[in-house]
Amino acid sequence: MTTMEPTTPIMKKSDIREKALAERKSWTQQDFELKNTHLLNQIIEFINPLPRNLMLMSFQSMEHQREVMTSPIHAILINEPYYHQLIFPKVEKNTSQLIPYLTDKKSTFLASDWGILEPTEETSVRLNPTDIDVIFIPLLAVDTQGHRVGYGKGFYDRLLKQCKPDCLFIGLHLFDEFIEISDVGPHDIPLHFCFTPGGIYDFRK
Repeated sequence: MTTMEPTTPIMKKSDIREKALAERKSWTQQDFELKNTHLLNQIIEFINPLPRNLMLMSFQSMEHQREVMTSPIHAILINEPYYHQLIFPKVEKNTSQLIPYLTDKKSTFLASDWGILEPTEETSVRLNPTDIDVIFIPLLAVDTQGHRVGYGKGFYDRLLKQCKPDCLFIGLHLFDEFIEISDVGPHDIPLHFCFTPGGIYDFRK
């Protein structure tokens, strides 16, 4: 595992979001693809010793936000030798909850109001959060305690509170830096791990 030291001054979440989104947009396409290639290598290194056929929740990338390119990751996870079951979240509008849906190669997706591809209920199976073994989580920034900065809606924090105790919370991050967050709240659920192009970070210690 790689060591962690904060590399930016303490900042509010709103300022961190603005900074991270602006920096993502400054990358060349070559830089962006190289970061994703290195990150994929870290993911493969981590999952190799894990049991096969896990219930693994991931997310569909928002390409316009320069998020982690998850499609190549998914293609590896569902095939030999891993055969993991892929779960994707869908926002339930009346409760603002993320609902996990088990998918397969025949599942279809539709864009949500936020432009995120979500599984259709007709081609996927609704699960409980306690069914999930591993969750890959998008983020804009993370501190040395595993607290993440997302897009500010709180969807993932509400979901993570409902998961079983041994479910692994893993952030996928394209920055190799840690920030200090001035406004971490009691509702913020820390990650167990964060994968970056440069390493794998363990926050459980």
